[in-house]
Amino acid sequence: MNYLLEQEKVHFRNSMAKSIGATPGEMQRAFETSPDAERRHAEELTQMWVKKLGRSKDKAMQAELQSVVDRLIEPLNTQGIDFKVVLVKEQQINAFTPGGGIIVVQEGLLMYCDTEGQVAAVLAHEIAHVLRHHPVKQRQIGIFRKAGRSITNAITPDSMQQSIGNLLRVSGGATINAAIRAQEREADSIAIDILVAAGYDPNEMVNVQRVFMQYAPQGSRLANMLYGSHPLSKDRMEAAIKKIGEKYPGIGGDVTSARFEKLIAAYQERRMKKVASELGGKP
Repeated sequence: MNYLLEQEKVHFRNSMAKSIGATPGEMQRAFETSPDAERRHAEELTQMWVKKLGRSKDKAMQAELQSVVDRLIEPLNTQGIDFKVVLVKEQQINAFTPGGGIIVVQEGLLMYCDTEGQVAAVLAHEIAHVLRHHPVKQRQIGIFRKAGRSITNAITPDSMQQSIGNLLRVSGGATINAAIRAQEREADSIAIDILVAAGYDPNEMVNVQRVFMQYAPQGSRLANMLYGSHPLSKDRMEAAIKKIGEKYPGIGGDVTSARFEKLIAAYQERRMKKVASELGGKP
């Protein structure tokens, strides 16, 4: 009986996916939300990213990032989630999570982070996304948007479909962006708590946002398309400053370590070469 019910569920999901222009995989990743399913789908998406971008050969930095994540989650109730960092070669400044405890860090992020605390702030932000199950919620929003567009096309006269479609794209995009912005603010706030609990200086959250605003206002376009942007704004930085001032006044903590400084040096050298090249100097 359970097998028949499961098969009926799969058939319904596949039929629904076809009717709204989604793939069965998209439907599964959006609505199979058990911990095991979320991890499985996250692994699938991560494999896609690794195939697209290439896995980093810097095993020492990979291990260091995992060590930072382990330190960040040690004081937390992680809901039984196994956190894993995957370092990829992409030069864009970004890190993101497909959920399920997996955090993808792009090498470009390391080129522009000066301290372990700044990297820890980014990782804490992604941990917060995982704990709040934001990636799954974003995928669900995407399916609802496709469903709404499909229904509108079905009931709208042909002569009006283009104009209505344009309106839906704008309004749907605004709705998704608003939801993502709310998730980003929540993740920032939780990340500050995570940093303090792990003994890092919470002000490193402010410092890394300053760096991103200077060097990467748009983030990674490809990651933005799949997982939603990490909007970087003066408002977010001011919100972090406000929370730290109100909840953690005078609280400091670790900023960096000799081990991290040694590992990050090569990335900082790459940044200098890139900046020199962009300014017209010799790389």
